[in-house]
Amino acid sequence: MLPKILLFKFWKYLSVKRKWQLFFTLIISVISGISELLVINSAIPFLAILTGVKDLSNYPISIILSKALNIQNNQELITPIIIFFGLNIFIATFLRLLNIWIINYVAALIGIDFNTLAVSKTIYQPYKFHKNYNSSKL
Repeated sequence: MLPKILLFKFWKYLSVKRKWQLFFTLIISVISGISELLVINSAIPFLAILTGVKDLSNYPISIILSKALNIQNNQELITPIIIFFGLNIFIATFLRLLNIWIINYVAALIGIDFNTLAVSKTIYQPYKFHKNYNSSKL
């Protein structure tokens, strides 16, 4: 319960721009997760090719690729499955790295915003506050 309350307290201090950036981060995370699922789904026919399975029509990705490319023969389907798997790995890795970079960037910006807010609230205190405040007694 405490983290939930703390999250709402932080949320009200965020600017509208930061809230949109967090929403964009959430969207990128979901897209990255979907691409990871696609990699896992395309890995199964790829492993079937490596193990020498002759019938590739049991896998959903191979069915979709055979219909999209109009391929009837399993031997002709091997190359598109390998290319599809490699392309999926490349895209998923790119999205994962982009996601990590965006999360770190937005977190740093939020930290800067909170630091600026804390310092400005301290600096803009009246002179009497700073005069009476003993910094050695924290």
